[in-house]
Amino acid sequence: MNLLNKALTPIVDVVQAPLRVLPDLVGVAVWGLVIGIFALFIVKWTSNQRAIKRVKDRLGAAVYEIRLLNDDLRAIFRGMFVVLGNAALYLGLFLVPLLVMAPAIVVWYFQVDGYYGYEGLEPGERTLVTAELTDEAVASALAGTKPAIELSAPDGVRVVTPALWIPAEGEVVWGVVADREGEYTLAIETDGERFEKTVVASGEAVRRSPSRTRPGFFNALQFPGEAALPSDGPLEAIRVRYPEEASFLEAHLWSWIFVLFTLVFGYILKDPLGVEV
Repeated sequence: MNLLNKALTPIVDVVQAPLRVLPDLVGVAVWGLVIGIFALFIVKWTSNQRAIKRVKDRLGAAVYEIRLLNDDLRAIFRGMFVVLGNAALYLGLFLVPLLVMAPAIVVWYFQVDGYYGYEGLEPGERTLVTAELTDEAVASALAGTKPAIELSAPDGVRVVTPALWIPAEGEVVWGVVADREGEYTLAIETDGERFEKTVVASGEAVRRSPSRTRPGFFNALQFPGEAALPSDGPLEAIRVRYPEEASFLEAHLWSWIFVLFTLVFGYILKDPLGVEV
């Protein structure tokens, strides 16, 4: 997964670059167009297009029969069974395209969520930076004193609170403020090692990485914006608290708007691209 992110992240960044200054709705619409076209071609190349057309024709004929013979109860029930059977067959014909495109869209979603899933920090706005220690580091700290860990920031960012050690959570937390817009690299030093974490203050649709974590498939899938922390280091994760965009059913709202755009563009373009759906 890390190798895939390393190859894919620069490509997504290049595509997103001209969209960063546009309103978020426009950027999401553009991605909806791109993914809509991608989905149509996957359907065209991996599905039985003739079978889909035949099933659609039978569905249309059955519905027409029900409407035409609406005074014949037996004909209505026969038509309903035909509709249900062909509807199940119709859905089954899209199983292969869904299995092919779903992994690609999931990977793409987490790539783009860094742009549209979080609001940018405003200059002067305070946020929290959290260093989450591994179980071994927490046990070592609890056996002695609070962990020797420091956060340093470059010009343009201020660390405005001392380190707050929360033993129950195994975390050390700082308050930081970005004085002006930009992308900055914070540094956490502990046990003679240095670990970096980006923080972004910008109102544009730029990549924001809320967490940098240790290696792991799901960690790399969710947070592709930065390389993983060393697997043998004392830190489990470094997190920056960005304000999240509104959510609906536990998903960022932009993703539902994206789905709507994708469906609309897919419906508009299916005939010009010669795709049966």
